[in-house]
Amino acid sequence: MSVEIVLAWVVLVVLLAYGISGRIREWLRFRDADSWPVAPVVSTGDIAVESNGDEFLLEVVCVFKIDGRIYTATLKESFGTRRSAEQFAGSIAAGLALQVRYNPVDPDISRVELAASRESEGRSSIAARKAG
Repeated sequence: MSVEIVLAWVVLVVLLAYGISGRIREWLRFRDADSWPVAPVVSTGDIAVESNGDEFLLEVVCVFKIDGRIYTATLKESFGTRRSAEQFAGSIAAGLALQVRYNPVDPDISRVELAASRESEGRSSIAARKAG
């Protein structure tokens, strides 16, 4: 086997391991999120819908308060069509009730989801990462 093929396999294995470890770190970070306290989203920023070729990504920064301190979480959700992404963006702009589950030890670790009263109408949980 040539050196180029061996190097290609090594690079492939390293990239796969890096991708899998990222998913594991994300799972570990949010594994107890369903039991975290909830805070309502008090405002949202501009809503962006972008395409990566295969899907459409909606992204919006959500603001929430805990004990008088302001925190942010970025809602990131993917859709199969631009129309569905824009419909969801319109719902957010029209005041769709969102809430944030936050880690009580570190509120910068948080997840945006539909508010409890709206969960039965559609998506029950929307993953998010803290705004950076």
